[in-house]
Amino acid sequence: TSDRKISAYRAHLNNLLIERFDNAQTLYAFGALKQQRHKIAEAENRVNALHRASVFADGLTQALFTATSGMASLGILLALLPRTGENLSAPLFAAVVIVPAAVVEVFQKVPGIFAARRRVRASAERVADLTDAPDVEADTTGENHGTSFLETKQSLAEPLIQVSAFSAHYPGAGHDAVADVSFHLSAGETLVITGESGVGKTSLALALLGFLPHRGDYLLGGRNASDYTTSQLRGLVGLCEQNPHIFDSDLRQNLKFADPQADDSRLYWALTRVGLADWAEQRDGLDTYVGYRGALVSGGEAQRIALARAILADFPVVILDEPTAGVDRTLADTLLRDLLGAVPNDRAVILITHTQIPAEFYSSVHLVEIRRT
Repeated sequence: TSDRKISAYRAHLNNLLIERFDNAQTLYAFGALKQQRHKIAEAENRVNALHRASVFADGLTQALFTATSGMASLGILLALLPRTGENLSAPLFAAVVIVPAAVVEVFQKVPGIFAARRRVRASAERVADLTDAPDVEADTTGENHGTSFLETKQSLAEPLIQVSAFSAHYPGAGHDAVADVSFHLSAGETLVITGESGVGKTSLALALLGFLPHRGDYLLGGRNASDYTTSQLRGLVGLCEQNPHIFDSDLRQNLKFADPQADDSRLYWALTRVGLADWAEQRDGLDTYVGYRGALVSGGEAQRIALARAILADFPVVILDEPTAGVDRTLADTLLRDLLGAVPNDRAVILITHTQIPAEFYSSVHLVEIRRT
């Protein structure tokens, strides 16, 4: 019914709006805001179209009742005139007009009663659907800019990313959030950025993604980062945030927004790289429901899902921001080994951490320590 459709589409629109504002940073980093706005506009158009149809139907019903009342009065009047002639009294004339109108007014409430019943029933069915079998129609997609960058690079031996005397600040702040950072990374290399909490490690990541203004040299593939559009920049540098957002949907949709064209085999390839393929198969595969805000996955599993998205999006530079922050210490080293080993060797990795990394990594990574400014 139209009321059930309106209820469902309105709920879908609310879900899209919540995802848009609750997860703006992740959508922005994956270049998916445009697609999300398009989905919101489509949902609004569907709701508005159904509302217009419903209002038109209600108006037509009211018009029919009003016409019926007038026609009934006119019919009675025409039936009485041959008998009364010009002697139709005022009380009788009033009765001819008022009685049909009063009767129609009573029956005029019936469509509204049934409409209210349908709306309540549609809402109740929607609540039942959500409690019995959670499902979300929303899907958010992103754009892929990283592959073209890798294909057009002259040599993967060149540094993918270079920064020199790099500083960044928050708008309106009187001091730098992070200052005087320098490093360069080529494909297959890993940089570990350490430092105490609050020294600006995450601020550095946000600046590399273009969320914060910066000073100093910043090159990607030999080109100044300012030469890229915002969308292109965020297609080259991907962030796996400390608390990755997990969409209230199934595993497939949580991965596909990073690569809308990916088929199930490619999704499983990404899951295999991050060590989640067996975990998924023990559940419902790609249909595994992960819960609101990832309530049905652990912190480590959420990090692996976030990295799988980054791999699918083909970011040449991947930033892992405190990936073991929400993981038990006994499992942190294993998770870190798995995450670093999952990134293809044609990418550069920036690992941000305030904890000590396993000893075996020191010989194969670059280290940069950030101190308070």
